[in-house]
Amino acid sequence: MTDENECPGKQLAAAERGERLDAKAEAAPQASEDRWPMTFELMHEGFAHCELVSGPDGRATDFRFIEVNPAFERLSGIRSAEALGRTVRDVIPGIEEKWIETYARVAESGEPAHIEGPIAALGRWYEAHAYRTGPRRFATLFIDITARHVAEEAQRSAAAEARAERRRLQAVLASLPVGVAVTDAEGRLLEANAELARIWGGLTSSDAIPDYAAWCARWPATGKPVLPEEWAVVRALRKGETTIGEAVDIERFDGGGIRPTLTSAAPIRDAAGAIMGAVAVLLDVSAQREAESRYSAVVDTAADAIVVSDEQGTILSANRAAERIFGRQAGEMIGCNVRILMSEPDSARHDGYMAQYLGTGERRMIGAGREVEGLRADGTRIALDLSIAEWRGSGQRRQFTAILRDVSDRRARERELRRMAAQQAAILDALPAHVALLDSEGRILAVNEAWRRFGDRNGLICPESCIGRSYIEACDAAAAAGEPEGAAVAAALRELLAGQHGRVERDYGYTCDAPGGEERWFRLVAAPASVNGDGAGGAVVMHLDITEARRNEEALRHAERMEAIGELTSGLSHDFANVLQAMMSGLRMLERGASDRAQQRIAAETAEAGSRARALVRQLLALARRESPQPERIVPADVVIGMQDLLRRSVGPPVKMLLEVPDDTWPILVEAGGLETALLNLAINARDAMSSGGRLVIGIRNVSLCEGDALRPNLPPGDYVSITVRDTGAGMPDETRARVFDPFFTTKPRGEGTGLGLAMVSRLMRRSGGHVRLDSTPGEGTEFELLFPRAA
Repeated sequence: MTDENECPGKQLAAAERGERLDAKAEAAPQASEDRWPMTFELMHEGFAHCELVSGPDGRATDFRFIEVNPAFERLSGIRSAEALGRTVRDVIPGIEEKWIETYARVAESGEPAHIEGPIAALGRWYEAHAYRTGPRRFATLFIDITARHVAEEAQRSAAAEARAERRRLQAVLASLPVGVAVTDAEGRLLEANAELARIWGGLTSSDAIPDYAAWCARWPATGKPVLPEEWAVVRALRKGETTIGEAVDIERFDGGGIRPTLTSAAPIRDAAGAIMGAVAVLLDVSAQREAESRYSAVVDTAADAIVVSDEQGTILSANRAAERIFGRQAGEMIGCNVRILMSEPDSARHDGYMAQYLGTGERRMIGAGREVEGLRADGTRIALDLSIAEWRGSGQRRQFTAILRDVSDRRARERELRRMAAQQAAILDALPAHVALLDSEGRILAVNEAWRRFGDRNGLICPESCIGRSYIEACDAAAAAGEPEGAAVAAALRELLAGQHGRVERDYGYTCDAPGGEERWFRLVAAPASVNGDGAGGAVVMHLDITEARRNEEALRHAERMEAIGELTSGLSHDFANVLQAMMSGLRMLERGASDRAQQRIAAETAEAGSRARALVRQLLALARRESPQPERIVPADVVIGMQDLLRRSVGPPVKMLLEVPDDTWPILVEAGGLETALLNLAINARDAMSSGGRLVIGIRNVSLCEGDALRPNLPPGDYVSITVRDTGAGMPDETRARVFDPFFTTKPRGEGTGLGLAMVSRLMRRSGGHVRLDSTPGEGTEFELLFPRAA
């Protein structure tokens, strides 16, 4: 046979084909020997008579063609002249080893063999039978099965593609949110996804129910059972019908009750148009049905009227509240225009509003919060709060849902509340205290005029914009922003509103954000009150400005303290003055009797220090008796330069002292001895802050202050002389900076400081009309700035 159409089909039994090939294989050599050329020539199968060729080791490694028939040439494409007498490796280079190995085994063992496979060099597949014909000889009959092999490969590939296509289909079905079933022409399930199994309660793709008798369901409109022939998929199979969205309530196989669905089905046709199966799709609408039931229950039990109308204003539905509010039965309203529920002029304008909206999209009625006037069946006008929502109904038709609330009583109450609120506001605005009214949750309901005036500067008196917000949360926010009293006030108010306290009083200080940073003190008083008049809890919060009272109390305490200090200081100062007088007399005698200039200079400088000590005693007496030493017109640069030797010896070698003193500094009015003492105290404090050495810079410069200077907020605009004493010492923490100017406050060990040095500096600046500024950072150093007004 020369091609697949001529060769035996694969459907022939192998035994039959084998017997025929065996007979021909046995007859072929005999035919040759007996010279049966006609039989040999007419054979359809290829024939070759061969002998083995062995290698040096005696093992067969090749075979040589002895005789071939014409079919050999047709099936192999090799002419007999090219093959006879030559080995197969020469004739077919690269031939697969299995052919040589199989033929060698036949020739050596005498066992016939059947072999199929490709010969790549020839580009063909063959089926062959081989028989031994003599020592180391064999004969083979073969046919070309290339076409059959290609067909089989195509069939296997198609089957693999079909399996892959089915897997893809199953993956798609598994991902769908609807139940899908695919059946054959008899109605047996071929495919069913997981959603279908969930809907039916356990259905799988192996279920086969050709008559659908076990599939139980009911028509929701009538409650009657669905007959087997009424199923959409059955109609698709038998009548070729296509069904979309048919409502069916199925009964689950697992006894899980009724499952409402929308069922669709369509026939599957072959190329000739014959029905070869069907596909059914089930959408579970349980959630939708439940939502509709809830909607109906809500609508019917709602206290507000709910009216649905279409684009023409025709009423489609109305709930029970609408019947009660408008005095009409739902049957009377449905089918009528919504104008029957409106009073004039809204009734006359409604159609125009609707036409304009549908044409331009301009909204006048759509939305919430519109108050209108409705009309009852008896002609009574009623105040209504109206909200309208637009939505698309079936067929994408526009529909409008109006929710109407009867607010007639509320409107009357609001008028009364407005009158009471105006009266209450007038009373509150007349009070000097900052007053706020809180509800039971701590929300601010109202504030008075005093609160509004101060509300943008005090964290606990929050702005008027906080009305409606929680005052307790505002106090918490103030605490988070650094107001220490915020947390305590919030806690106290929570307890008060919870009924744990009858009254809360608390004093707190606050530094205003206004220019100047003035510190003011307030007394917070909170008491429970029913601010709405409805018996519900609430509170009245008042912030009383007690700044002046605190200042008066502080001044009284300071006066009492200074009086005691004065009595103590006065006695000590007199005794110290007597001691200094004796020392000064001795120093003058030493100065006159000194033998060289060095001793005279030391004596003179010591006497000068004693003079400063005597001036210090006078200042202490003045501080105790509130005496006011007379200021002098001096140039501060001259004072600093004159003191530089004393200052250098006072701070010692470990401290490098630098002077930044220009020649053109302005004059000032100040007590000269007080300025010298202040500079000496500041220098010694700087030295003590630099125990391991450091740098001390004393500078003088002229400055002109403008309005609202951020660094010097307590001074009016004008010309000033600035004297700065800056060190690189340990710096001060916040708690030390807060008390550093208090009399007798010191951080030095007991016996090493009086705590009066910086207090006297502060007093000197107040008496001079100036200001002392302190800037200190722990670990970086400290700077004191003395600002004196320029002398005329």
